[in-house]
Amino acid sequence: MKDSLLRDGVCQFGGKNWKAISGRIERRSSEECSKRWATLQGLDTVVKRPWSEEEDMKMLHLVGKYGASKWSVIASYLKDRNGKQCRER
Repeated sequence: MKDSLLRDGVCQFGGKNWKAISGRIERRSSEECSKRWATLQGLDTVVKRPWSEEEDMKMLHLVGKYGASKWSVIASYLKDRNGKQCRER
């Protein structure tokens, strides 16, 4: 599955309309897309360590690109961080 297509779909439709999102990704069901998104967000591997300077810089860049409301999209670019951690940062 192309994660960039999934990320674009979540940006366009939000993280709830998996049928619309899966329509953008060839041969993937809405359930597969939802599960992959959860994996990308690291919902099963939340890290509780201090933020690195590199993570801070990357997040600032991503907030500039996506705005301060697309936290799950931003988190998908940061290994082992989820949307809640990004929002609270």
